Amino acid sequence: MSRSRQQQTDDDDPQPKRLIYEKKERLQQIRDRYWEEGVEGQRSNQTKRWLATVMLQFYDVLHEYRDETVLSDDDFPDISPIRERIGEQTTVISSSKRVGGGQTVETVPAINELSEAYLIDLSEQLDDLAKKLGFSAQPITQRPMYHVGIRNESEYDEPVVDSIAKPLAGDDDGISGIRYSKLYHDWYSRVATGNPNDYVIAISADPRSTGVSGTGKTTLGGGLAKDWFDHSESGYDADVQYTLDASTLAYDMYNETDELSVLIGDEMQGTPATSGLNAKRSMKGEALDTINAIAAGRSDRKTVILIVQDLKALNKDALTFVDSWLLIRNDREFIATHYEVAPDVFDLQSRQTRTPGVERITWNSLPKDDPDYRVMEEKKARAKKGQREYQTDEEEEDDEISKDARDDKIRDLYEQGIPQKKIAGAFGLTQQSVSNIVNETED
Repeated sequence: MSRSRQQQTDDDDPQPKRLIYEKKERLQQIRDRYWEEGVEGQRSNQTKRWLATVMLQFYDVLHEYRDETVLSDDDFPDISPIRERIGEQTTVISSSKRVGGGQTVETVPAINELSEAYLIDLSEQLDDLAKKLGFSAQPITQRPMYHVGIRNESEYDEPVVDSIAKPLAGDDDGISGIRYSKLYHDWYSRVATGNPNDYVIAISADPRSTGVSGTGKTTLGGGLAKDWFDHSESGYDADVQYTLDASTLAYDMYNETDELSVLIGDEMQGTPATSGLNAKRSMKGEALDTINAIAAGRSDRKTVILIVQDLKALNKDALTFVDSWLLIRNDREFIATHYEVAPDVFDLQSRQTRTPGVERITWNSLPKDDPDYRVMEEKKARAKKGQREYQTDEEEEDDEISKDARDDKIRDLYEQGIPQKKIAGAFGLTQQSVSNIVNETED
């Protein structure tokens, strides 16, 4: 007996996955039989009942994955019309085909009441659910989810800054480097060329194949910033462009960074010191202001990277503005799946968001001795201890020094060669304010 296409590609899958593939293939077989009977004009209720049975079984094995991050609340179809009829009978009155035979009454399974259109539509919804979970049939010859050869370098406009590399096209083994990826193709078209746009990336890790912490989320975000997406005049500076505070992202980073900067908000599910953009804790003013800042700053040629433990933790209003989601699958070989994030703008009730997978990408690890990496790790450590990056008005009153003493300290630091941007971050000022202070002349 020849093996099915799906069996040939998934022999090494664990038992739950094989069971899903088996039910999916069985469903297709019954559906094929159903269509064949329809063509012959001889559809039977028995085939309809087989179809309902296999769908119940398929639904049950898929239900194990109901908490997966890629799923929305309404991805599982309503199968209650089938469940309600299990074990039930219904009475059918029909006319005898014999002349003068009259009418006959018989009792049949209640499943027979269900319409053919409902059953076929339900079977296709289950196929869509399986596909979203990654259980779709794959060709024997594996190809990347996104074929990088679709576009080539000559088809792209010149970037607004000469140093920005154009996306490349070419063949690969199913895992793309950043420059070949659809992520980079999309970012380049949105930010580096044409009308000014921002680009928002969410990063999380799959806890089934990685740990909860130490999974490379911060090194991925920092690496994307330093190596690919930050083309600001001064370059990526974690002192100024990395935060764990939604308030800092909203009130300071958008206003104090240049065009083509990358802004990183880490631990956006919240820490002991911050509320972040957590769906359950983000009604604070700074979180709402952050969402508004992202919404209002969509034409600044900036890239915003939101790092979170679980995408579901993000406030739905924030998720509306996310363009791409990177889910780290392998934190040893640095492999992530890139999902597009597409909110349903016409569904004003549930605001359902679809996240189709488009490619697998890999990146280079950010060295732990990198100065920006050390700054990011230090800020994370302080936040987890409950230390905020900003002070309240009361705290500022306790620590207040005279303006003259502050200005003298700023001038001393500048004379020591400390960049104005870093001085500004240390004193909670804008770079322009620091510039005015160090260039101030006595009357």
